[in-house]
Amino acid sequence: MSTPLSTTTENAPLGDAPAVASAPMTATEVVAAAPSTESLLRRGWTGADIFRAVIIGVGLWVGLQLLWQVYPLVFLVFLGTLFGLAVASGVDVLERFHIRRGIASALIVFSVVAALGGTLA
Repeated sequence: MSTPLSTTTENAPLGDAPAVASAPMTATEVVAAAPSTESLLRRGWTGADIFRAVIIGVGLWVGLQLLWQVYPLVFLVFLGTLFGLAVASGVDVLERFHIRRGIASALIVFSVVAALGGTLA
């Protein structure tokens, strides 16, 4: 059995006109009164839809062009963050031995550079 749906203005959004007092609709009547999905799908693209799609496409193209121009900087920031995280864990270990963070980070960086230089030489 379907329960009647209320037509009062209690749940109506602000600014809407109050509902006309009529007999409450059942759930079946509400579904029957809704527009069919077939008519919504047949609607096609409106001018606003085409404009929105063009704006999204142009924005995506501009964003990719910008990223292509600054990718060396993005790559450098990414590598710096990774290296900084690795150094931070080593600095935390050296800080337990009462070595200051600045000195510990310089010690780790110069040790890594020296190890790479010694390996490649």
